[in-house]
Amino acid sequence: MMQEHFNNNYMESNRFPTAIFKEKIAKFDLKNINTTVGEYQINGKITIRGRTKRLFFNSTLKRVD
Repeated sequence: MMQEHFNNNYMESNRFPTAIFKEKIAKFDLKNINTTVGEYQINGKITIRGRTKRLFFNSTLKRVD
């Protein structure tokens, strides 16, 4: 019931059924990714309920076979 209230009254899921996140990994080159962990900054925009907000956060990536 709490999830239904959140979706119907706050998120208005019937009017805005999707959220969109578009991102770019700063200084990312697939050739430089190996089995060791590398830290990267993620820069992106998220759109929820027709409003867009910029997001910046750090991430770790490593190649796995």
